[in-house]
Amino acid sequence: MRNGRRWVDPDLLQCLALAEGTARVSNRLTTREADIANLVSHGLNNKQIARELHLSEGTVKMHLHNIYRKLQLRGRTELALSVAGMASPSQKMN
Repeated sequence: MRNGRRWVDPDLLQCLALAEGTARVSNRLTTREADIANLVSHGLNNKQIARELHLSEGTVKMHLHNIYRKLQLRGRTELALSVAGMASPSQKMN
């Protein structure tokens, strides 16, 4: 407690938000798509994701295309925000 109020480490909150966003997004994706979405949210590019998951870059691009379509996103920034549990810019406008 701090000043009579509960205190939670901001880094812990960020980790919890990321985990919650990952779970919400991964419910609509295949296991592989969820893996790729998670790596995108950690800032990896397609080449790094391909290397990490032992895939070709073309396969990563195909999965990303499917992820964007399923989640109705316009790109990797919106995907990263969705995984982090934040509303994407297009969702805010609707």
